[in-house]
Parts: sequence; C-alpha cells; structure tokens
Amino acid sequence: GAGTAIFSVVDKVLIRPLPLADTERLLTIREADPQRPRAHGLSGTAFKQLLGFTDIFEGLAAYQTNQLALIREGLPTLVWGYEVTPNFFSWLRAQPLFGRTFAPDESIRGGQDIVVLSQGFWKREFGGDPNIVGKSIPLSNETFTLCEGQLIKSLTVIGIMSRQFRFPSANWGQGSSDSYWVPRDVATESFQPRNRWVRNWTALARPRTGVDAVQVEAALDMLAARNATDFPEMSKGWRFEVRPLNRLFWTADFRLTFASLAAAIGIVLFLACANVANLLLARMESRNREFAIRAAVGAGQGRLIRQLLTESVVLAVLGGAVGLLVAMWGVQILSVHLSSRLPRLRVITPDGWAFGFAMLLAVATGILFGLVPAWRVSRTGTSGMLRDTGYGYTPSRERRLFQRGLIVAQIALTLVLLFSAGLMLKSVSRFLRVKPGYDPKNLLMFMVTHFNTGSTERDAKLSQLREAFEGLPGVVSVAVSTHGSSTNLEVAGQDVPFPVRHTLVSVQGTDYFSTWGIPLRRGRTFGRSDTTGPATIVNESMARMLWPSEESVGQWFQPTNRSERYQVVGVVGDIVNNPERGPEPRYYGPYERAGGRSGFSHFTLKTTTDPITLIPAVRKTLWRLDRITIPPEMMLSEGTFAALVQPRRTFLRFLGFFAVVGLALAAIGVYGVLAHLVACRTHEIGVRMALGATKVSVLVMALRQGVLLIAAGLAVGALGSFVVTRLIQNKLFDVGATDPLTFISVCILLTSVGLIACYIPAHRATKIDPMSALRYE
Repeated sequence: GAGTAIFSVVDKVLIRPLPLADTERLLTIREADPQRPRAHGLSGTAFKQLLGFTDIFEGLAAYQTNQLALIREGLPTLVWGYEVTPNFFSWLRAQPLFGRTFAPDESIRGGQDIVVLSQGFWKREFGGDPNIVGKSIPLSNETFTLCEGQLIKSLTVIGIMSRQFRFPSANWGQGSSDSYWVPRDVATESFQPRNRWVRNWTALARPRTGVDAVQVEAALDMLAARNATDFPEMSKGWRFEVRPLNRLFWTADFRLTFASLAAAIGIVLFLACANVANLLLARMESRNREFAIRAAVGAGQGRLIRQLLTESVVLAVLGGAVGLLVAMWGVQILSVHLSSRLPRLRVITPDGWAFGFAMLLAVATGILFGLVPAWRVSRTGTSGMLRDTGYGYTPSRERRLFQRGLIVAQIALTLVLLFSAGLMLKSVSRFLRVKPGYDPKNLLMFMVTHFNTGSTERDAKLSQLREAFEGLPGVVSVAVSTHGSSTNLEVAGQDVPFPVRHTLVSVQGTDYFSTWGIPLRRGRTFGRSDTTGPATIVNESMARMLWPSEESVGQWFQPTNRSERYQVVGVVGDIVNNPERGPEPRYYGPYERAGGRSGFSHFTLKTTTDPITLIPAVRKTLWRLDRITIPPEMMLSEGTFAALVQPRRTFLRFLGFFAVVGLALAAIGVYGVLAHLVACRTHEIGVRMALGATKVSVLVMALRQGVLLIAAGLAVGALGSFVVTRLIQNKLFDVGATDPLTFISVCILLTSVGLIACYIPAHRATKIDPMSALRYE
C-alpha cells in the first residue's frame, strides 16, 4: 500500500506529469543570456518568429504570468494569473470542469473580455457559485495600468478548470499564479523592435514527427545568430534555451525528495517481504510433521501444493486488500501535504501498475516460501520428515544461513533508514534554531509603488501614509525602507573592493531597527539630522569583513564609481533571511538620500495583535490615500521564514514514518526468527537443563544468536549508511552526512530494540520445564 502510494505520486508528478501520450518529446523554449545567470523568458517577437518554423514544430503555445486586481467593496486585491495564447488549453489537451476554454480567435487585446478561473480561486473568491459561467466578475487591471487604451473594466467567466490543473509557476514566492487565465493572441499582434527587450513568455513546443532535439537546436541557433545580426543591441549574445517540458513540473529538490522517499519505501517493502519469508518458513517448518502424515496417508505432492498455494494466495489477497486501502489513504495524505508547492495537470490516484507490482511481489513471496514443505516432501520423502520431527526438528544449515542473512539485511537497511531520518531530524532542529536576527512576530509587510514622482512628492506621500498607518488600532510602529542596489565598496588601505548589499531606511519616521527588532551593537541609530549627511549604519558581517581588527564606528568607505563617502555611526545585528545562505554584509543609509530614484517603498507594521486582522484596514487606508499604486501583496514575516523549513519538515515527516515502520519490522523479524530457533531447540534445551544447565547459561546461549545477528547487521548497515546518506547531503543543514553522534545514537536505539526482541524468546527458553521438553514432539 505504501509503495503504491509513493510510486503513484512520483509517476504523476515526475515521470508522467502531463496527460499527453508524447510527453518525452514536448519542449519549452526561452531566450537566455550566458552572461546573466538568471533565467529569462521569450519575447513576443521571438515567439512570432518560432511560429514560422512550420517544418520543425507541429504546434506552439505560450504563456506568461500576469497580474490583475480583484475589486471587492471598492478595494483592489492583487491576483496572480496567466496570459496565454488561445490554443494553450487545447495544446495541453486539458478539459475544463465547467464551461469551455478559449477559441482560436479570442484575445483579451482584441476586445474579448473573457477569463477562465481555477477551481481553487472560484471556490475561494466566489463560493463555488455553480452559475458563474457567463457572468462578469470585477477582475480588472485599471487600478495600476496608466494607459487608458488597456483598461479592463470586468471579465466574463467562460470556464472553470478542475483542481488537478495546477500549472507550474515562476512566482511561487510571490503568491499563487494559477488563479485565472486570460487569452492573448501573440501571433496577430504587432511588435516594435524595442519589444525584444521584454522577455516574459515561455513557449511550449511539439516538434514534428521525425524531428529530433539536434535539429530543433540547430534551427534555433540559426535564428539566434540572425537576430544578433539584425538587432545587435537587444539580441547579441542571447540564445534559445530548449528544455523538456517535464522539467517545468519539478525542481532538483522535489526530485531528490521523491527519489529518497521511493528508496525508503523500497527498503520497507523489502523488510516486509523478508519478514513474510522468515515467518512463513518458521510456520511451515513447524507443520512438517502434519505434512508428513498427510503424505503418508496418501496425499500426493500436487494435493499438498494446492493446499499450500491456496493458503499463500489467501494471505496475499487479504494483505493486498488492506494494502489497497492503505494506498488510497496514502495518496490522499501525500497530496494534502505536498500540494501547496506541487504543480501537476493530472489527478493523483493509486497507480494500477504499481499496486499490481506490489501485489505480485506479495503473492510471489507467499508462494515461494509457502511451498517449502511440499518441496521438502519431494526431496526427503515422508520417512525423513517423520524421523526429523521425532526429536525436535532443526532447520538445515543452508536454511539457517538464509534466515539469518535476511535478518542481517533487515537490520542493515533499518540502520540506513534510521540514520537518514536522524540526520534530517537534527538538520531541521538546527534550521529551526537559527535566529533570524530580528523579531518576526506580528510584522506585516507590503510594498507601495511610486509612478513618475519626484522626491518631494514621494516624501510627502510616504509621510501621509505613515501617519495614517500609525493611527490604525493595534499598530505599534511603522517603518519605511527600500532596497538599494548591490555594490562594491572601497576602503582606505584596502586594495580589493568588497561586494555588499545596500538598504535605505526612512529617518523621519519611526526607527526602522526598533520596528524590526534588530539590535544595536555599537554606536547609534539615525537621527533627523542625518538625512543629508554621510551617516551610515553597517551590520556585523560588514564590520567584520571591512575592519576585522579595528573599531568600525567612525570609519569611512566609498561605493565604487561614486563620489559620495560615508561614515559609520553604528553597528547593528545581522539579519538571516535564509539560514542556508547565512547573513550577508549590508549597510543602511537614510531613505531620503534616494532622491527621486526609488520607484517603490516597503512598509513594515509592528502590531500588538495578529497582523492578519489589520489587512482590511490597511487596504482601505492605502486605497483612500493612494489610488495609483499597484494593490500590494500582504506578507507576514513569520510565515515567510516558516515556509523555508516546510519542505524539510515534510520530508522528515515521511522519512521518519518509514524509519519507525522499518524499526518495527526489523524488531518483528529478529523476534520471529529467534523465537523459531528457540522453539526448534526446545528438546536440546530440556536435555541441557536436565544435565544441570542454569537459567542464566540458557539465557546467554539464546541471546548470543541474536546479538551476533544484530552486530553483523550494524556492521553492514554502517557501510551502507555512509554511502546512502551522501545522496541527501544537500538537504541537510549544518549537519554532516557522517555525523558520528547521530550514528551512535541510532545504533544504540536499534541495538536496544533488537535486544528486547531477542530477550523475549530467550527469557521464554529459561521457563522450559526439562521433563516437558524431553517429551517435546
């Protein structure tokens, strides 16, 4: 069941994420500049050029992320969605839940004010109104588009996509991008040469039959060379980047997570099969006398095989039925926990082939080891089996080695699982203990834009907004800031410039550092007289980097290629936005120095209550005082920081579950084999005790077998662990893949559980009555 659930998710998300028959041939095409590491998109002009390659491509579609405002009670809320070519849904062969998708000649730029909604957006914002198709909704771009010719008053809903249509987004960090889709017919638009600078599209391409990847890349290389010649200013150095479409649906992190979970469930499946094998062998060997008598009174080998086959199949079918329920439950749990960042276009349901494989493995294991008695009858005959059972049957040396080998393998694989889970637990624990350097509690953040405003107008606008926000109930303080560009700094006596980040914070309002809870280490913060002076505040990382052995307060530095020189008046603590990258050198300057250069401002509100309750009041205040700004996205600092650790928590949750199951299976396996071996030696133990053996010596004798198995398993598992855990090394934080403390702790845990499993049958052996044992069988 668990194996089916894991494989079903892997299959629908990584292997076959698209409901198409030829997914391995489908491509995405973007433009990229090798000189810039960040990925780029495709310009509309370039997409029109691709449409002319009819001998290469059978079909092309395109999409780009888009922003519209949902108007509620006169207030706009920013919503992420997509602009798509009219054939987008037909290209993907995606059918709507209700209504229809776009016709080939429909385009939002051509006057068709239509939209297709996602099921989640439809339920969240419109209560799942079943009659919404054909109605107009207040989805508009008039709140932030200054060009009158592009205003959209409202959109008419023509269709609702099903919940499983979750197209991958490039803006996960900014919000969900699959709220809506509006059509844009790029093929019929007229573009100016300067439009080549705007590269926001992604093309979806289906090559013609017989056209391979080499031919596609050759054709695109020729087009890139031609564009570089015709439009050198905008296209020189740019090339076309071709990737399989499947890669849109997973990241390296997702792939590693699912591969690790698949490996974990494979281990658990092996442990289960090993237990079934050992327990069936033990059970069938205890029935040797029964089958010998059946054979002696006339039951042929075929009759014995039919009986054992029936028993094995019944066991496997019953287990498979429960396993199917587990698979259905497991798929639902996985979907719930992974869907927030899991793009997909298919319904995740238990995979029939995966369930069939697991069922076949269960049946094969049951049949293979369930037919041992019948095979033994044919090999030794009934008289040999009856003679064996007369004095207490002892398994052959080969069978003992096989059973013990399975136990050693179980312990080794369980050690691998436990060690991996232990490393992840330690990693997540350390990740969560990282101090962000500020107090994220009750912080509400949003951005306000400034369209073509000078410094005087901007400062007046910010002052008005700040005073209004400070007057809201529950607001303790308001800070304003903006990000300056990263730059290199020159310091007297240093030959090499230092790269740092630059943040501008408002001096005239409430202190930025007290609002964020950033501690002042040395010196002072800004005062109102610092708006025009050289005063600057640096963080501890920058102070250590530039002046490692000197006092940083009072030092001077200068940005490269600029005439201004700045003096350090204070040192504040570091901010850690992402524990994986750690703090970065940063300096803070007065916001007022930005002049008219800043096109946006970040507001941070410190509240005494849950900041979510203030969002409606903040939106109303902003809309009342500034109707030109883009409707801001409201972000909570606590949620932003917690989201970083969520993938690790999810991975740990499932890996930990499999580790606990593996530990339980290993304990059952050790107990089952030792209990069987002790039972087989009942007669021998009775003789020993009759001749004077003490209970302690019998206990030690019985325990010795289990201890040797555990030791061998730990030795093999240690080698496997240090190899396997290197595969998840890049998911670990501040923990090495060979962490000795975690390994020792896991070994102690596994040994303790194993010894308990050994002690139960060993202790039972000491309770054997010698006279009863001598009469055994």
